[in-house]
Amino acid sequence: MEVLQNNNLIDIVQADENGNYNFNIPFTYGTTLIELHQYGPNGEHTQQRKMYQIPVNQIPEANMNIRQTSAD
Repeated sequence: MEVLQNNNLIDIVQADENGNYNFNIPFTYGTTLIELHQYGPNGEHTQQRKMYQIPVNQIPEANMNIRQTSAD
């Protein structure tokens, strides 16, 4: 899986034996676009996009972990 943050590639990860992915995304205040590109063994491609909005007055700056699972 390719992990992009604001159109920048930040990680390439492979699924574990259970089909789970693990990656860290450094979130900051403001708007962050996250894209996940999954590639299957036969050339399949799926894409997920999600926009995160973190207001400066609500959440302290930190890292957030997102867990993505996929079943074949």
